[in-house]
Parts: sequence; C-alpha cells; structure tokens
Amino acid sequence: MAINVLIVDDSPTVCAMLSQIMGNAGFNVVGIGKSAEEGLELAAKLKPDVITLDIEMPGKSGLQALPLMQKACDAAIIMCSTLTNQAAQATLQSLEKGAFDYIPKTEIGKSFTPDMLKERVTNAYAYVTQKRKGESNYKPSVPIASLPH
Repeated sequence: MAINVLIVDDSPTVCAMLSQIMGNAGFNVVGIGKSAEEGLELAAKLKPDVITLDIEMPGKSGLQALPLMQKACDAAIIMCSTLTNQAAQATLQSLEKGAFDYIPKTEIGKSFTPDMLKERVTNAYAYVTQKRKGESNYKPSVPIASLPH
C-alpha cells in the first residue's frame, strides 16, 4: 500500500526536492501546501498518512499549525527545520507537542540522504498505523538530546 504524504512548506525549492525524493521512494505525494493555512485545508481534505511541516513560514508558523493539523487528520507529522538555534528550540517544542520527528531542511540531499528521508517517513507511517489501531509506542528516530541547543 502506498504511503500518502502531504508536504507543507513555503519554499518551492524544498517542496520540489521533497516531492521528487518522496516520489522516487515510492511514496504518494497527495498535495503540497504553500502555507500553514493551505496545509490545514489539505490535511483535512486529503487525510494523508504523513505530513512534512515547515516550522518557519509567513503567517501561521508550523509550530502554531501543528496542534490544528493533529486535530484535522490522523497523520504522523515530521517537522522540517533549518538548524539554527532558534529553529532547534522550535523543533524541540514541536516534538514535545507531538510531532513524530524532524528533518534538517538545509541538509536534504546533502548529509541528509534520500534513504534517511525514506526511513523517517516509513517509521512515521508505522507509528501512525499503530496509533490508528490503538497500539502506539512513540519513539522518534533521533534522540531529542542530539538536537543542537
């Protein structure tokens, strides 16, 4: 069964890279939202399995949108973040608020390989599938302690 992924990011470059990597990995990109508001509408309408959500966007931030997306659909949410100190703080907050994992946005296609992305999305899908069955044992693939402070 294909894993349905929604990408929410205001950067056309990041959307294109993520979309291409996801497609090559065999995932089904069901939509791309260019803002948190658009992402929320798409999440409610498309009911994806996994959502990649940018933390820093104009208007509503990914951190603000996270709880709304969790209410809009039952998906595992992977935050996309630049690895600045401020963004690392927001990443930690998003993980505390229930995001499944994070992706270092500036490293996509560099030190963060397509295989690593595929593994995170697959883990997120396994998590959301268990959660939907009521068997969740939440474990992010990266220990929170390893994030830059």
